[in-house]
Amino acid sequence: MPTVAVPADAATAPRLFLASGSPRRRELLHRAGLAFELSATPPVVEVESDQLSACELALLNALRKARAAAQLRAHATSEIVLGADTLVTLDGRIFGKPRDRREAGAMLKRLQGRTHSVVTGVALIRGHACELFAVSTDVTFRRLDARAIAAYLSLINPLDKAGGYAAQEQGDRIIAAVAGSWTNVMGLPMEAVTNALTRHGISTHRRRHVGSGSPWESIVGYARAVRVGRSIHVAGTTATDAQGRVIAPDDPAGQTRFILEKIESALEQVGASLRDVVRTRMFVTDISRWEAIGRVHGEFFGKVRPAATMVEIVRLIEPGLLVEIEAEAIVGDHLG
Repeated sequence: MPTVAVPADAATAPRLFLASGSPRRRELLHRAGLAFELSATPPVVEVESDQLSACELALLNALRKARAAAQLRAHATSEIVLGADTLVTLDGRIFGKPRDRREAGAMLKRLQGRTHSVVTGVALIRGHACELFAVSTDVTFRRLDARAIAAYLSLINPLDKAGGYAAQEQGDRIIAAVAGSWTNVMGLPMEAVTNALTRHGISTHRRRHVGSGSPWESIVGYARAVRVGRSIHVAGTTATDAQGRVIAPDDPAGQTRFILEKIESALEQVGASLRDVVRTRMFVTDISRWEAIGRVHGEFFGKVRPAATMVEIVRLIEPGLLVEIEAEAIVGDHLG
């Protein structure tokens, strides 16, 4: 199979298929705002070799995964199959997925206090052409004794992770520094992946919007949330259900909680979370009740600390509504 880059030449973007069972790769693509489907993939045994570099081995395994899925799809040019493989390397030794927790502990013992490289190979197959690339990131571990290693392994499942660890799961316990792509350490270098997909006509900057079922959305003509690229804007949200009924009348705290849960749901539908929120605006009909509203806001955003504004207004669209909240978010690279 030739290894060449294929520029986008169709007016309609090709469909993207992910040839991976990794939940982390699925989440990274979802958070990037990419529409994709999981591809049925025959079992592919990952190659292990002392004769290949980590980069060569990761590219080979990524290609094998993508090729296996592409063969099932008859190599359609209207589709792109993405395969990936991530390895950890230190002093010329390659660390794949550990067979058991004992081997995971031995890997972490070798990596502790040192700087290793995380290499991800990526294969994009479109028709009978393939684009291959690899990204390497340097990761420095903290010094870890046997107790710290055991404590970390008690918190995660290391068996499906190269090197026996996950940067996005309790990573601050073991990682001191990361030089390069953070998402690469999680299994997919999103900066390079999105650039490559853009060349094929698949963009993260397409406009997406979701609704919450409120009758006002169709009457007025607006979306609950709109995402373009990494930016998300959530419309002013009140405590009304899908039938337009006011929830928790005369209870500002109850309305605030209902609103923030509705905002959280809208964010999740476009691949974001409350952790991505950078600004909220609260419009209240009685500023003397600010504390009840503010305390609930703090329950949801106490650790996030977005920029926030609370202002008193004369009234909202329904007499029983006490609070309306807007939110803005920028999707980051973290997971969970």
